[in-house]
Amino acid sequence: MFFNFISLAFPLFANSVLLKSGETIKGNITSQDAGNIVVQESNGNSGTISKKKILKVVYKDVSEEALKEIRKEEERKLALKSEKDAKDFEFEEQKRKNEKGSVILESEKKAIP
Repeated sequence: MFFNFISLAFPLFANSVLLKSGETIKGNITSQDAGNIVVQESNGNSGTISKKKILKVVYKDVSEEALKEIRKEEERKLALKSEKDAKDFEFEEQKRKNEKGSVILESEKKAIP
């Protein structure tokens, strides 16, 4: 609750918002909620960005080269997570198939006198 008061009273200064699309938006975060952030760019334009589109928010001033490295690392993490999620999904699907097969086998056992 206290943090919300501070964030409303003082804008959060995020120098770079790295988007999954490859774009980078520089500016200040003026507000945010569970699903979106509002960024005010140095030219005065403000825009709302869905957090689902954000790769990383960098809350300090860093060089373009450092931003490239941060983006590269975050994209690597995202790819690893996607790969892990795919493997977990495949594992769960196989587990469900095996369990279903076990249920069928158990029912077949009960049918045999």
